[in-house]
Amino acid sequence: MRSALHKSLDLNAYSGDNGEMWGSQQRITVDLHTEYPIIAHVLLGHFRYKPCDSQDADWDLCWTDLGVTPDTVGRLKAFQKINHFPNMACLSRKNQLARNLVKMHRMFGKEYEFFPQTWLLPGDWNWLRMDRGGDRTYIVKPEGMSQGRGIYIAKEIEEINSFEHCVVQRYIGNPYLIEGLKFDLRVYVLVYGCDPLRIYVFKEGLARFSTENYSKPTKLNIQNQYIHLTNYAINKKSKNFVFNSNAENPEVGHKRSLSFIWNYIDTHGGDSSLLRANISDIVVKTLCAVQPQLSRCLHSCQPTCFSNSMCFEVLGFDILVDDALKPWLLEVNHAPSFAADTPFDLKVKSELVSDVVTILHLDADNRKKCLEREKERQSARIYGTIPHGPTREEKDKIRRLNMIERDKYEADNCGGFEKVYPNSELEGKYSLYLDLSLIHICRCRRYAVCRSRWSPYH
Repeated sequence: MRSALHKSLDLNAYSGDNGEMWGSQQRITVDLHTEYPIIAHVLLGHFRYKPCDSQDADWDLCWTDLGVTPDTVGRLKAFQKINHFPNMACLSRKNQLARNLVKMHRMFGKEYEFFPQTWLLPGDWNWLRMDRGGDRTYIVKPEGMSQGRGIYIAKEIEEINSFEHCVVQRYIGNPYLIEGLKFDLRVYVLVYGCDPLRIYVFKEGLARFSTENYSKPTKLNIQNQYIHLTNYAINKKSKNFVFNSNAENPEVGHKRSLSFIWNYIDTHGGDSSLLRANISDIVVKTLCAVQPQLSRCLHSCQPTCFSNSMCFEVLGFDILVDDALKPWLLEVNHAPSFAADTPFDLKVKSELVSDVVTILHLDADNRKKCLEREKERQSARIYGTIPHGPTREEKDKIRRLNMIERDKYEADNCGGFEKVYPNSELEGKYSLYLDLSLIHICRCRRYAVCRSRWSPYH
């Protein structure tokens, strides 16, 4: 995990001659593996953090574009932070996200009706064939691809390959339109703890527009991706695409700001504050569906992590709004793009990364203290005087004190983020989702164990 950054970025541009940029005092060190220059510009240029050299394993922060394995997280030291959770595929892969949301819908009904009706092929093929009658349209998405690759729209079930591993969803045919164009919202979410969950929603974001006027799908236009798909990677290839070259006027072009969307809705008879609240509700409910899986995986890697702050994740929630101003979850990206193709991209994403790093509350003194404690433990092992670990009561006390300290700091330093969970007003509501999600996971594990014990193939 060393060379990816050096192929695309020149770290020497930040260090100055003989490293005088950092001087002799102790600084935060970062281990970067990213193709996005904006990450290095914020961390090394704005915060003046120091890139670690190839032999240094005692960095404070690792930022990587790729997901992390449980082994990688298991090797982290107490002061280190990394920008992914292990097992985030349970949320970011389309098939696993759908499976988890369908599970919650079966238990909670209307409370989880914020994603389109979904079938996972090939397993759900017979159920899909029963969806007959009326003017039905389906959107078909490959399980593990991104940026609109492999997506197509079908008017007839027979047009779908029954053996293909994909996610099939009911197409939402009544989107909210602006200037006759369909759009979706990229909402940035910071998860900074999974046990308990700590969730922040960034107040600014992106609205990605299609490039041809919307009309309901017919057999004549379903092949036209510029009408029905809002993916930026697709629409930027259109001859109609307009880039916004003014960061201070994000109200033109085919990529605009969330602020523009909220203002447009308010001035056209809608209620953007209610829409924002409903989107935040979707974010929390979605994460509640996978929290037991994230927590279990993290604790298996780091059983003594009391801070609940070793891993964090910047997620991109893609939301479609229909003509009744109901938000629909399309997918969740665990590695949203930090490319800055326009001045507005640069402004939003640099502020996002800056506020994320501020919330992390990195402290070089903490690294020094942790390394000293590790040396003491190593010395104790050599002389056979290893002290007993903390009791359960002491662990709970440490967690409570950490939580109080974090609450105070993050409340004063959240920047453009809004904390949506924990929320004292809705704690009981979301606790029910978390509890039943955990019960469902436990039941599935017991069923799998019993089936493996009694299988004729064992």
